[in-house]
Amino acid sequence: MSICKHCKSTNTNYLEKSTIECYDCGETSIDSVLKSIERVFNVINNSLFTINGKLDYFRLMDCLEKLCSLIEEYEGETECIWSMGEYGDCTLDDLIIGAYWHFTEWHSGQASKSYSTMCILGGIYSPGCEDVDEENAAYQMLNEMANVYYEAC
Repeated sequence: MSICKHCKSTNTNYLEKSTIECYDCGETSIDSVLKSIERVFNVINNSLFTINGKLDYFRLMDCLEKLCSLIEEYEGETECIWSMGEYGDCTLDDLIIGAYWHFTEWHSGQASKSYSTMCILGGIYSPGCEDVDEENAAYQMLNEMANVYYEAC
């Protein structure tokens, strides 16, 4: 539950675009952590699913780690974050799940950046007895990025 910045009430509701509405005083405000999650998610999403993506494979790992730390920091209702991107190429939950499975297959050993990223993603997503969903768009795009990166080496 988020706290109203105006009256310090916890009687709040999340609206769209990281906006919080207070039921007690009627004020609305922006949740900065949620806004940061949206920004980092959009950077990753654009880098994976557009021709002019700004991040290379290793910078994408840094952004995924930052995204995970923001998700852990977030104290609001989780329903509003997991559906982020639902009308785009992938949602936030699809991104986390696809990235986790990608790095289980593509890490370069325990001392590698990719293994570290997989472990951080594992703090957000724990698959249990699940298996990889090869139809996951984020999983497919990360595999393509890895193929391009490792073929160039």
